Amino acid sequence: MRVLEWIMNRCRGKVAGHETQIGWTPHYEDFNTTGLDHFTEEQFEKCMAFKESEWREEILSQGELFLNLYDHLPKELVYQRELLASRLS
Repeated sequence: MRVLEWIMNRCRGKVAGHETQIGWTPHYEDFNTTGLDHFTEEQFEKCMAFKESEWREEILSQGELFLNLYDHLPKELVYQRELLASRLS
């Protein structure tokens, strides 16, 4: 729910974010950490760290699924996956 809250706030122009190879991600101060008293900014940054090798593995692991579902998937989803793959090259 916290992620959805950040997305909604970003869409409404209430918070910013920063662009990465995988899309827009929040700044620590813009992310609701209420009730997470021991969740530090350092831990947040560790969670948000971009690991290109892991993203490449994820894209590759989706290959067969996308092939099997190709006729049923919205073409925009296929296109966005291809764009993501090209940004990771």
